[in-house]
Amino acid sequence: MGKAFDNRMVRSRHMLGFTLVELLIVMTIIAILLGILFPVLGASIRRARKTQTDMNYHYGNNGPLAQEIKETPPPP
Repeated sequence: MGKAFDNRMVRSRHMLGFTLVELLIVMTIIAILLGILFPVLGASIRRARKTQTDMNYHYGNNGPLAQEIKETPPPP
């Protein structure tokens, strides 16, 4: 009986790898983190696109005005 117990202890000490439960726990944690991350990234991308559109509109409207001011001679 002592020898069988010793063999199990030696074998369990040298076992490599992860159990199925450990892998499932890690996968669950990763899924939760991704579930939090994707909506935040989506909102950031939408905000960046809106800012870019606003800037394009702003510069698009001011471009002709800047050109007109540049070509107008200074007052005497």
